[in-house]
Amino acid sequence: MNQLEQQFKQKKLELEKEAQKFEQINAEKDKVKKVIQAFETELKETIDKAENGLISSGTINEEEYIELRNQSTGLKARIEYNKAKLEDLNIKLHHQAEITKEKVEEARKIRRAIFSHLSKSHFEEWKNENIPALNKLFSQYYFSGEFNSTEEIILFMAKQITDAMIKEPTIEEQFLFNNPVKYFNFKRPTQKHKESFDNSPKGFQKLINNL
Repeated sequence: MNQLEQQFKQKKLELEKEAQKFEQINAEKDKVKKVIQAFETELKETIDKAENGLISSGTINEEEYIELRNQSTGLKARIEYNKAKLEDLNIKLHHQAEITKEKVEEARKIRRAIFSHLSKSHFEEWKNENIPALNKLFSQYYFSGEFNSTEEIILFMAKQITDAMIKEPTIEEQFLFNNPVKYFNFKRPTQKHKESFDNSPKGFQKLINNL
């Protein structure tokens, strides 16, 4: 049992380490998405400014055009860069999610083994402590004449016990662990299989190739 608990502690530490990496990548991804949105908004405002100036005056002077052109070109380049960065982060995030999921399953597997052992051990203790009292109670119900059969008595006693139980499971703090990929949208096996044959450049590599 002590060996299982030590293994669980080790797996929990490994999970926490990988979970932190996952959360850091996810936070960086959210930050980049906001940056892209900000640049896209700025680009739209720049284009709107040029169009409004053209509509109101019917023309646009050379310096204004060059300035607006440079602004829009720079903003488009920044958007392209950050979209490439976002693509790379998505790849890293899915990879890290798979690692984190594996660590969750490893910790969960050992925890199941621990609680399987504990449940059997504690039930035996409870049974040894309470069987004499339950036998006495069963005999009292039997000779009370209130029941038609022993099966009816057993069902009645079982219901009394289960009704008295707290139905919400509890767990000690030491056996809790965070699962940051619980709601993560993992790729389906068919999707991963299809992507395994796709060797086209992604993210920054694609951006560099398009220079």
